[in-house]
Amino acid sequence: MAKIFVFLVFVFTTLFGAYENELANFDKNFIGSKSEVQVKFHHQLKSLYIQSVINEDEK
Repeated sequence: MAKIFVFLVFVFTTLFGAYENELANFDKNFIGSKSEVQVKFHHQLKSLYIQSVINEDEK
């Protein structure tokens, strides 16, 4: 039982740690980019958010 718990903790840490790194990289790139590029990123994120809300409502 303890081995399964340790394995699951390792898996979740790896998965969510990668997610946090992606967000940190996005923040770094977003802050350092020009305003036109920031607007493009904003629209992409907005579209992804809206699509995720729509998909969640369908489930």
